[in-house]
Amino acid sequence: MHRAAAQERSNAVLPRASGLVMDLDGTLIDAGERISPGVEAAVRAAASLVPVAIVSGREPGDVVRFARAVGLEGAQVSDNGARIVDPRAGRTLCEAPMHPAVARRIVSDLERRGLRFFAVDAGRMARSRAEITVWRVTIIAAHAVTQRAADEVAGAYRGVPGVCVVPSLSADAAMAYVNFTRTGVNKGTGVVRLARMVGVDPARLTAVGDSHNDVDMFAVVGTPVAMGNAPEEVKRAAGRVVAPVSADGLAEAIRRFVLPSGDGAP
Repeated sequence: MHRAAAQERSNAVLPRASGLVMDLDGTLIDAGERISPGVEAAVRAAASLVPVAIVSGREPGDVVRFARAVGLEGAQVSDNGARIVDPRAGRTLCEAPMHPAVARRIVSDLERRGLRFFAVDAGRMARSRAEITVWRVTIIAAHAVTQRAADEVAGAYRGVPGVCVVPSLSADAAMAYVNFTRTGVNKGTGVVRLARMVGVDPARLTAVGDSHNDVDMFAVVGTPVAMGNAPEEVKRAAGRVVAPVSADGLAEAIRRFVLPSGDGAP
């Protein structure tokens, strides 16, 4: 009887997950790139117990900046899963670039369509063909303005060898993006690689996100959670929904699915 009670007390202080992976825009930060005090406190509480990582389509500099803002020191994922970075040193731990010919084709097509884009070339941000010098490109993200335009661009590359195409939305859903990475590279593969690096079973991870490119990481973790501001199809893919970013949904997800029962952050 005493042994059972002791075991119950021991279990009560264990975190519900072995790690947390979270999207950036519309999840950790709002449309103004703000992190609320409640969300920051919850992220720091989680990071004191388990590995916590941002998994974003953004370039590595942005991911490192926001990781540092909430005190994260472990490996983080940028470039929609194509790069893992060390936020302390600001250096790349591993990357998965596209074939140069594929990257050149995409850039030429986007320029022909008159679409703005950013690319990450050898770890550096580029916003035009002229700024891409090495052609070791890990992600190209096109600003498609409308979902219809994004669908049109994405559709043109479905099934094209050497490229993976995934749409995403800005934090306020006002801007649609099309993310191009190497075939077989997405947020899900980035999470699996990260989990291997830190020695965590992906099935014991909680993932929180709000956009279509988060569905791939939902598929590889044990506890996928959609933000309340996510599109309906993303919510269905997750099966669990918390409040929107404007109401600290990430903090809610951390309290419900990561922190030990009875523990929590404001």
